Amino acid sequence: MKILVTGANGFLGTHLCERLLGLGHTVYGLVRTPSKMGLTHENFIMVQGDLNQTLLPWINYLPNDLDACIHTAGLVHSYNTEDFFNVNTLGTKILIESLKAKFSQKFKFILVSSLAAAGPVKFGEIKDETDLDFPVSIYGRSKKQAEEMLRTLAPILHRQPPSFRIP
Repeated sequence: MKILVTGANGFLGTHLCERLLGLGHTVYGLVRTPSKMGLTHENFIMVQGDLNQTLLPWINYLPNDLDACIHTAGLVHSYNTEDFFNVNTLGTKILIESLKAKFSQKFKFILVSSLAAAGPVKFGEIKDETDLDFPVSIYGRSKKQAEEMLRTLAPILHRQPPSFRIP
């Protein structure tokens, strides 16, 4: 498969790219700062870009037969509250809309969110998908809104098992 990984040079993104490459996939890794990307592999194609824009011109450089996007990018630290929502929420919205405009309905989009979107639980309690979310941080609220963007813009019509697995 040909897979776009946003946040490819982040902690999770780097490990995900390495694993996907190890499984034989071609990975297009979105990074803001190429000099911070240490991964080299014959099937890794670095794409320089940013999610903090109203247009994403870098999407034009992706192949027309891209199979999926695993969206791990996100702003975790900022002194400006608005930055969280511009990148994590609005950036996710623009990414989904841009990918939908370019790729077929068979295209897969996976959002990697955060536990911060669900909010804290008391020690020893277990929370699942049926519980209400109460994010307490600005970061958590921005990630929760990104999840809501995904539900609105790319609703799941039917669930199928993933076409690839990461053991």
